[in-house]
Amino acid sequence: MKPIRRKDSRLWARFLYIYNETYNFMFRKIMGNLSNEIIQSGEHLSKNIDSISRANATQSAWLLNIDRCFQVIKFKSSYDQKQMRWIDVGCGNGLASIYVASKFNFKSYYLFDFDKRCLEQAKKKFQIVKKSFLNKFLKIKDPTFVHADASVDSIPMEFEGKSIIYLYNPFDQLILSRFLQKNHELIKKGSIIFYLNDIHRRFIINTFKKHLKKHIRNDFYETSVFIIGI
Repeated sequence: MKPIRRKDSRLWARFLYIYNETYNFMFRKIMGNLSNEIIQSGEHLSKNIDSISRANATQSAWLLNIDRCFQVIKFKSSYDQKQMRWIDVGCGNGLASIYVASKFNFKSYYLFDFDKRCLEQAKKKFQIVKKSFLNKFLKIKDPTFVHADASVDSIPMEFEGKSIIYLYNPFDQLILSRFLQKNHELIKKGSIIFYLNDIHRRFIINTFKKHLKKHIRNDFYETSVFIIGI
């Protein structure tokens, strides 16, 4: 089946597009009227010029696609979430991690981005949610925010163990390859990668072919889940 696109002309596909967009909108409103800032491609701030030229806009993913990733691995029944970490690579404005933190009680949340403005946006949103009435029930944990570049910096080895690494197509294959190389040892020892808008999925398959236990793809929504070393 042909994947859904933002400018999809199929009537039923337009309905699904609007449904997914509305879900994002409603979540932002419920969680404290969160804004949805976007830094356009080429307008990021970083010491690494190469990373700026290869970064995509900080557009928020469809939150329901994150649910779809959790569902295909039957996460709630198959994994002990309190022993796992959530790692958001290129966290942007932080909306995806807030969504996950509101639904799951992970051991920790680690968000990093190469643009300090994105980190400030994410921090602000978490603060709004933490002060909201809903948080009396959700009790969202404080995440760790790090100013880091996926092509240069490594995830601390203290995160070795079961982790979910979240990627929403934030950069091109060169930056992805550098990130995977720098974190190869950590990832291969027990990770689940959620890759949304999975343009370079075959590169991940080839990189971890010796340790890849399973690759599950949703062709329609173009999401991939990789279970590595678990």
